[in-house]
Amino acid sequence: ALGLGMGKSDLDQAKDLFRLQMRQAKRLWTADWAEASVRHAESCMQSTQQHVQSQAMALASYYQAEKIAGQGIKLARDQDSRSYEMAWRSE
Repeated sequence: ALGLGMGKSDLDQAKDLFRLQMRQAKRLWTADWAEASVRHAESCMQSTQQHVQSQAMALASYYQAEKIAGQGIKLARDQDSRSYEMAWRSE
């Protein structure tokens, strides 16, 4: 009766209420989506950072191994030439 007195039927009031509920649902959905999007971006950044760190560690390990291998080769060459020199001198 109140709705009719104000010039709005029950159907119009129901439509208005439905529109308000839909607007609220859209706002909530948008807020949820934005939050999920931010969380996703944060996790992407974190995994990128971890990937870069592991790549840096792998590269450092590779260079370290290469350096050690180079030293080993040099040491082997030195020992080989020393033993050759000693064998040559002993003859």
